[in-house]
Amino acid sequence: MKFTVDTYEFKKALEKAFKVTGVKTIESLENIKIVKVEHDCHLLASDLEQFVDITIDSSSNEDCEFQFSDTKALLKAMKFFTGPQIDFEYEGETVTISCNGKKAKQRIFDMDFPEFPQIMEKPNNDFGYSNKKLKERSAAIKYAVSTDKDRPIFTGVCFKNNDMVAVDGHRLAVNRDCNLNISKSFIIPFNALKNMGEIMDNEIRIATTDKYIQVKDKQTTFTARLLAGEFFKYEDSIVKSQNRSIDIDIENFTKGLKYLKIFFDAKSEKRVHWHNNKIGVETASGYFESEVNVEGQMDVEMAFNADYMLDGLGQFKNKVSIHIGNNTSPMLLTSEDDADNIALVLPMRNDRPVFNKVA
Repeated sequence: MKFTVDTYEFKKALEKAFKVTGVKTIESLENIKIVKVEHDCHLLASDLEQFVDITIDSSSNEDCEFQFSDTKALLKAMKFFTGPQIDFEYEGETVTISCNGKKAKQRIFDMDFPEFPQIMEKPNNDFGYSNKKLKERSAAIKYAVSTDKDRPIFTGVCFKNNDMVAVDGHRLAVNRDCNLNISKSFIIPFNALKNMGEIMDNEIRIATTDKYIQVKDKQTTFTARLLAGEFFKYEDSIVKSQNRSIDIDIENFTKGLKYLKIFFDAKSEKRVHWHNNKIGVETASGYFESEVNVEGQMDVEMAFNADYMLDGLGQFKNKVSIHIGNNTSPMLLTSEDDADNIALVLPMRNDRPVFNKVA
């Protein structure tokens, strides 16, 4: 059997589909599967948690299906396939792929491939969205996604109402889109969210059930298994009224923190002390300090991890208000100029203050 596909479309689809392969313990999931139905050529891939089906046009209306034996080798060959179309010749246990005088001949598999989950007619959520917007929002909060596999629920991003939320036990990041209101909250693994952003076109349709999220554009259907469990009740940690509110200039405060960071070693807790307009660190070799521009009076000495504070400040652009209760309460970061973002940084123990407290 022979059929032809557009070179550019096939390359693009192959690269996208390969992102969700990689279950090395299951041979059938290491490579891409081709399913041709009439003039549609489907490229299928799965790692049992994520599933992708990308459809491109083909010249023949005959049906067939097979799985490549070495998709990585085929991707290497694609770099030299520069002609306008790729010819497939499928026969027996081999497939020959040729383009502009170059050929790649592969053994093919006929193995069991997982059935792709189907979203029911009445999903929990069903809405159109911008993939570009989704990637921008994801990038703003990804620093707070946990990598602790012992708490898998926090390795995901929670969608609730108009919030996207990430938390890792030290930091909380929230990004809001008031134009979107999720009917029922769900938690998607961050890796699936990342792959979804890279695979899908800009205009997408998102649907979720209790177990899966399914995203579609004109050519692609991407499905991923959701995380099950109770997410952190982040609303309770966002304290609405604090005793103190201090405004800081992000650029100035960031420069001060970066100056102090050079005095930490690799094993350091990166503990920074803050009191009014001074931030400082105490190390085995001495004491180092930087003045910062602040508006407001803070009569308690806070201690925090420098990296965590820098991550939180990275959600914002120019000025940030830091709301503080006492030296053991979370530090809430907000901005009038960037109301879509909220960050929460937990304080560190302050057993040995480095500043003289104001009476």
